[in-house]
Amino acid sequence: MSYKFESEVLEALEKLLKTETNYDVIIHIGKKPDNKEFHAHSGFLCCRSNYFNSIISAKDTIKKDGKYIVNMPNITPQAFDVIITYFYTGYVNMTNKTGVEILNMMTAFDDLKLNQLIKLAEDFLTKHHQNFLTNDPIEILQMVHSHKIFNNIQDFCLKFISSKPNILFNSVKFANLLAPLLEIILKQDDLVLDEIEIWENLVKWGLAKDKILDEDVSKWNQEKFNIFERVLHKLIPLIRFYDISSEDYFNKVRTYEQILSKELREDILKFHMVPGYKLTLNKYPKRCSKSNIDSSLINIEHIALFSNWIERKDNYKYNNNMPYEFNLILRGGRDSFDPKSFHNNCDNKGATIT
Repeated sequence: MSYKFESEVLEALEKLLKTETNYDVIIHIGKKPDNKEFHAHSGFLCCRSNYFNSIISAKDTIKKDGKYIVNMPNITPQAFDVIITYFYTGYVNMTNKTGVEILNMMTAFDDLKLNQLIKLAEDFLTKHHQNFLTNDPIEILQMVHSHKIFNNIQDFCLKFISSKPNILFNSVKFANLLAPLLEIILKQDDLVLDEIEIWENLVKWGLAKDKILDEDVSKWNQEKFNIFERVLHKLIPLIRFYDISSEDYFNKVRTYEQILSKELREDILKFHMVPGYKLTLNKYPKRCSKSNIDSSLINIEHIALFSNWIERKDNYKYNNNMPYEFNLILRGGRDSFDPKSFHNNCDNKGATIT
């Protein structure tokens, strides 16, 4: 018969970590003023971490007074405190950590190839720090967009911004948003905003990028239009111009037409002027925001299709500003499909679609 005394072993290792008895590794963590020196045991680190095993085993590792010297300036002391505790005890505590601290921990976990802890921290962040992620999703995106390990966090923020885009476009930080991030946001097919409003916000962002671009476009010379086109060059193709009404295009886009390609301008003109014209430059589908109709079958694309039928416009794609309001008056799972329910709910209701 065998017995386990894991708790006693863990208590001894935790004591060893705290007392630092016979340590032979000095680890310098962080940058001034947020820096700290940690002490550890080489044999134990090599057993617990392939990362430290490769460093300590390397011939060029610095030793001073018989102790290995390791410098890790890109990891915060708060993050490494969690890591070294995990190495010695297998215990990870994130309870009192802030959202920023957990993001720093994820970066540190990635540096040390602790994939199991990356997933743990990500799950904890999205479950227990949703307010942190949603209160300032722009700042979070700026922090995480260049790190692959944060892809799920980035997706979380993008979904939130897509559902509430004015959080982005009305923010004082919008003008300073990095172009690659704005590009990612404009590619979202579920951005819940009229396309003309997306265009207007793109113009606002572009004007803020160069002081030479004043808002009075009537005074612009060709040089200013060229500058503006260069600023927005990669972003213009992301606007779904065919989802902008002819009236909005005339009043709000035509002023800046010079920055659009000749081919695009001609295609848009034919789209609005030639019945049944088949688009040639329509790269992206219309944005599909969630429908207000309580249905698991009908979404915003169907609502747009119904509007097309009513207007007899086979090729027109309505944006989120639908010309009609649709109310679900009969749903099988809710009302039943028997004839009596159908007539009770649908008779004498005026214009209906069945």
